This record gives sequence, structure tokens and C-alpha cells, in this order.
Amino acid sequence: MKHTLLYIFIILLFIQVKTATSQNSNSMNINIIGCGNYSAKLSDYYSPKNAGMITIILRNNDLKEPVLPIQLYMSVTNNLKTYIQTKSPNTSKIFQLYAGETLTLTGQDLECIFNTYYLNYKKSNFQDGQNILKIYARDTRTGKIVSNTAQILLKSVMIAPPKLVSPDDNFTIETDNQFVNFTWRGDNGGANIATRCNYRYKFELWKQNIN
Repeated sequence: MKHTLLYIFIILLFIQVKTATSQNSNSMNINIIGCGNYSAKLSDYYSPKNAGMITIILRNNDLKEPVLPIQLYMSVTNNLKTYIQTKSPNTSKIFQLYAGETLTLTGQDLECIFNTYYLNYKKSNFQDGQNILKIYARDTRTGKIVSNTAQILLKSVMIAPPKLVSPDDNFTIETDNQFVNFTWRGDNGGANIATRCNYRYKFELWKQNIN
């Protein structure tokens, strides 16, 4: 009899522990997928042209709540120092996820995360080096965190402007109809990112009279 009561007690204890664990599990799961090429400019991450640079997948695991309203929060650290994070209160977009729903965000969908209007920052772009981007969700009704904190390492490289190879500074136009070909050398450290940068150059041309 004592053994039977002991077994019943152990089973009840196991059920209580399992229930408590289920209640403490996250209502939402967040996963971040990166393409491997990253920019130092925050605006690049929500540009329609750059869909796929960063993809965020949200999954509502709470099958009891018909709809889960959430906002996304982000922070960026470099050398263990946080220098970009979402403002409080958060005024960005509210997502409504139904029970069991999966939502994929990329390109322009990520403006609510990377637009500086919603951020506190010491620098408006990513710092050079290794930056850790962290994203989590809060329930807009309670303000409580309802997701895991997903993170991804962004190795940001500041791209140097293309350099003029030819003509050189002392180039001379010999005839009035001479064709001049400009040749540039880009930074191989981030060719894909460099194509999205705009640079302006000024050159001077003058006529010298020779007696």
C-alpha cells in the first residue's frame, strides 16, 4: 500500500512538473536566417532590393490563444557593448499571429526593426567588425517577453570607394576628338555590397595654351 501511494505521488509530481514546464515555455519561436553578405547600413536591411539578406521567421506556438499580438524588439552589440536597441515605448508595427501560424519577414517587412525612427543608437550604422543582432517579441497586451531571443552574427565590413586606375592625374588629351576611358578598381572585400553604394567623384579638365 505504501509503495502504491509512493508511485501515485511520484506520478502526480511528474505531471505537475511537466505542466509547469509547458506553462513556462515560449508562446512564440523566432528564427533568424542570414545570407552571409551583410551591410553596415541599417537601411539596406529593409530595402525591397535586398530581400533575403536577413529573413526572420515567427512561429506562434500558443494553441490556446486565438490571436497573439506582438511587437519585435532588437539590439546590436559589439565587443559586449550594446549601441543600437529598440526605443521604449515601441511604436513599430504590431503583428497579429493566429494560433499555430508561421510568418516570414524579409526585405521591406523588416522596416519595423531596422528603421532608425524606432531605434535608440549611438551610431546609426553597424560598427566595423563582429556585431551580434538579437531579436525577441513582447505581447503588446501585457508587455511580457513571449519568445526566445534569436541572434545572428553580422560581420560588417566598411567598403572603401572604388579607386581610379586610369587615366592618371597627369593624363593629357592630345586631340580634340580623343576618347578617354575611365577604369576603376573596386574593393573585393564586399563586392555584392559595393554595388549598392553610391559614390560621387569630381574631375577637372582644363585647356593649356602652348606657344
